[in-house]
Amino acid sequence: MKVLHCHHQDFDTKWQKILKRRERLIDRFSEEVEEIIKNYRLHREQALIDLAKRYDGVELNQEQLWVEPDQIKNSHKVLSPEIRLAVDHTIKRVERFQTEMRRSSFQAQLESGVYWGVEVKPLERVGIYVPHSYFLTAILCAVPAKLAGVKEIVLATPPQKKFGAPFVDPALLYVAKVFDVQHILVSGGVGALSAMAFGAEAFEPVQKIVGPTGKLGMVAKQKLSGYVGIDMFAGPTDIAFVGDKTSSKTSMAADIIALADHNPEAEIFVFHENEDWLQSLLELMINALTEIKEAETRESIRQCFEDNMHFILTKGHKESIERLNQLAPGIAILSFQKAHELKDRVKACGCLLLGAFTPPVSLDLIGGGTGIVPTLGTAAFSSMSSPAAYQRIYSVVELDQEALARLQRESIELSKTEGFMTHSRVFESRLPKV
Repeated sequence: MKVLHCHHQDFDTKWQKILKRRERLIDRFSEEVEEIIKNYRLHREQALIDLAKRYDGVELNQEQLWVEPDQIKNSHKVLSPEIRLAVDHTIKRVERFQTEMRRSSFQAQLESGVYWGVEVKPLERVGIYVPHSYFLTAILCAVPAKLAGVKEIVLATPPQKKFGAPFVDPALLYVAKVFDVQHILVSGGVGALSAMAFGAEAFEPVQKIVGPTGKLGMVAKQKLSGYVGIDMFAGPTDIAFVGDKTSSKTSMAADIIALADHNPEAEIFVFHENEDWLQSLLELMINALTEIKEAETRESIRQCFEDNMHFILTKGHKESIERLNQLAPGIAILSFQKAHELKDRVKACGCLLLGAFTPPVSLDLIGGGTGIVPTLGTAAFSSMSSPAAYQRIYSVVELDQEALARLQRESIELSKTEGFMTHSRVFESRLPKV
């Protein structure tokens, strides 16, 4: 982990390498992903069984690839009332937020005889990918899907040995029960995404795959997008902090530790104008790391710091936010006093958090307002999840005879300009000769 100075001679070269992190990821994993997709198409369920043993250390038979309906139906019995209540409250918060983003059909009369509008129709069948233990993902995807009107949801999640059969977090089973999910595929990564895209013995192919994945899965969604719809390139956590002298180093260090614990593949950026402040932040992070008792957790966080942590030294807010916009992170945090005064300068991110009291970890549980966000720079051209991601939107137009006659001359002239000489017959076949 090093401090990059924006005005050093070699900064632009290093910065361009960071900005091309998505392209490097695709190049790195393309061959492996293509091989797994090909293997699934050839061997189907057997491929999933082999992948579970290889990547998850769990030996499954074909029946265990699917959670029994009764296990979903009775999931509430194995959860404490406190956990069920917390899940229910989280769903309500996410519903309140996502309801504000619903689109609806409309019709209007543009001018005399010209009627136009938009129809909004839900997808029928959607696949939600849920990474290890991230049952919140199911909520963040299922809520807008249901608000959009989706009838059938297929969940896929990697098997976890620690839970025992059916190898799925009981909290995720309860979320599935709440949203009336009938199919849970106990499979992860590229194999699960391939199964949702091409179908399996138990279900037909879905129309769209949604939800965050690891690095291999992110590349797989890109590869599968020629066969099935995808929501966005939602990969490992991609987050950028902008700080100043009013920022709390203690809070930021705690946030960064928690983010790295939550996702060791997370890409974390800190923009600041003072190198001594960044050095103090680093010392706090190292001290916090030494206090973690679990060796495995401590090592994965340390590895995240070493591989994916970036300190960027700038001249102040203006330059920091300019660099942040170039980066287009999944989550951007203006972690300083009066941050709301600068929020309009932020142009490209999946979610913007403001101030000292808006922590990124588990924010969806608290407020329900961040959703699934695009990562690795794709926030430059795509947006966070909403009901619109689960809908088809198309226009509807109707002209009466008088309107068609009125538009005839201009339309023919425009068609001739474009080189289409046969378009006049379109009008002649419908309108009386004058």
